[in-house]
Amino acid sequence: MQNTDAQANALIGQESAPKPPPPTERPHVQATAQTLTMKVELVERIVYLTLTMKVELRCNELGCQRLDFAVLNWNPAQDFYKKLGAVNITNTESWEHFRLSDEALENLAL
Repeated sequence: MQNTDAQANALIGQESAPKPPPPTERPHVQATAQTLTMKVELVERIVYLTLTMKVELRCNELGCQRLDFAVLNWNPAQDFYKKLGAVNITNTESWEHFRLSDEALENLAL
């Protein structure tokens, strides 16, 4: 019986403990188109930098002397790649980009 009384007193004590204050409301922040654009640009930059660092690490692990990649002519990331030191060799080295797909690729296997 004494154990039951102790449990009842503990419950009573818990009920009389002060309650935490109610959570305060967060201030309302009005997002503008400029704010959202800046946030999107920041996220894009973080993604680009993260991918670039991972590619750089892998190239160093493999002992690569260069990294060639293709970018669509309308892609604004070209400016980012140029800032990293990439050079557009489309015209200077006369490279042409070819693709085998679908039926042509199947015929190649024959």
